[in-house]
Amino acid sequence: MDWVECVQSFGGILEPESTAHPHCPEEQAHLFHTFGGGETEIETLWLLWALLRITKPQLVLETGTFRGVGTFALASALKENGRGKLISLEMDKDKAIKAYNVLKGNDITDFFEIINQNSLEFIEQLDTQIFKFDFAFFDSKNNIRPTEFKKLYDKGGLTNLVAFHDTSRLRERTFIIESEPQDIYVAELDKIEKMYCRGGLDFSLAKGLRVMQLNKNINPAFHYNNYTTHASND
Repeated sequence: MDWVECVQSFGGILEPESTAHPHCPEEQAHLFHTFGGGETEIETLWLLWALLRITKPQLVLETGTFRGVGTFALASALKENGRGKLISLEMDKDKAIKAYNVLKGNDITDFFEIINQNSLEFIEQLDTQIFKFDFAFFDSKNNIRPTEFKKLYDKGGLTNLVAFHDTSRLRERTFIIESEPQDIYVAELDKIEKMYCRGGLDFSLAKGLRVMQLNKNINPAFHYNNYTTHASND
């Protein structure tokens, strides 16, 4: 079974994304599917699955486990690779426990870990001289995802690809969360792509997804050691 069939086998029911959240016609949400409101579209997860299959990362980060569907998809890609580990962060203890209890009975157990912790606290405590993420999927609250990226990037904890969910520029026409203003979120992602990345892809349909590749030439993940060595010798 593939990962979608596995999710269905333990009770997941697919529904059109258009029934899970309000969308404007331009987003074409009726062409996408989800395992319930709040979950990432399976078409988006298949794309992320394929990116993990083709880039063969050693360490992957997901912020926002929720019910674990995305966690299952990403971990299943690592299992197919035969290498790598997914760290999924969920600040809600009940959600973290429920997701782990669902996923632990499958053969992906060795490829993921769910950590019940605030993402910014996790990043603050992370030793990025030991742990660097080759791929990061930011899917927590919109208003903190750019901060998650910047804190982890500045510490030298990101090496290659970063992906951000819920990036539709049309989102606030039909779906507004006052604490998570979409225009500010999208503007911050525009800045991230311009300042830190070689380029990116902006997928505008359904909830939206942006995938960017970091510019290795300026990335502190590759230059931190040289910088500290020179600084200590000055």
